[in-house]
Parts: sequence; C-alpha cells; structure tokens
Amino acid sequence: MDDLRTANNEKVKIPLFIQKRQYQLRSYVLETIFPEVERTRKIASMKSNERKIFLTKMNSIVDECTCVCYIFSLKQFFREGTDAAIKAVDTFKEFNVDGFNIGNKRFEGRNNNVMEGQTLYEELLNNIKNAELKNLIERCEHYYEITERYKNVSI
Repeated sequence: MDDLRTANNEKVKIPLFIQKRQYQLRSYVLETIFPEVERTRKIASMKSNERKIFLTKMNSIVDECTCVCYIFSLKQFFREGTDAAIKAVDTFKEFNVDGFNIGNKRFEGRNNNVMEGQTLYEELLNNIKNAELKNLIERCEHYYEITERYKNVSI
C-alpha cells in the first residue's frame, strides 16, 4: 500500500517510513494471530475455493487488527509527547522559568502546545465510530491485548 484516498477520493502518497511501519506492524499481527506453521498447514489441507475464502477472511481480520494496533501506537506516541512536554514545562517552572519556545511555539503551563498530543489523541478517538474498537484502544496498554481479541475471531 503506497497510497490511499481521502474522503474526497483524492490520492495521497504515504511516506516511506509510515509504509515500513505499517508493513512491520502487519507482519507482527499476521504472525501473532495466524502463526505461519499453523497457517500453512491449514491452507495446504483446503480446496481452492475454501482457500480463497479463508485467505480473504484472514486478510480482513489482519488488516483490521493492524489498523487498531496502529491507532494504539498513535495513542502511545501522543500520550508520551504530552507527558514529555508537561515534564519539561514543570522542570523549567522549578527554576522560575515560566516557559520556553521551540521555533515559534511557546510551551508554558498547560497551554495548547503542551497539551497538543492529548488533544490529537482525543480528536482521533472522537473520529472512531465503532464503539467496541474505540473501547479496545482506550483500555489496552499493550499490543498483545489487541491481538488476543482478534485471535478469538473465528474464520
């Protein structure tokens, strides 16, 4: 997948580092949910039409789980960014410095720049319409909690 489409059906090129991250995450998910040895053994015993159905369903499960894991990793990234900004501002405050600038951005107290990661995470969650997936992303602390949920999806 090297491009995707916006809501307006415009093609968008995905940066290479994101493509690599997505591929690595998908490989992890595939191997965790459907280990290669078991997957190969199961596929080898199927007829052609059964194999196509199985692979389609398997890929659908893996794609959804990968997407959920990717959103989970964004949650962690945004959370860590906000925590780091808060700690930096608080540390400066201990030295009687009210804030600091990075480029043209001012970090002070709990202003928008300090809380930007938390805000982005909240906006991301607000755009997830599936309540079950939203809850899964919010409550999980590790990837394996997500993949365990998908291991229980039957094909």
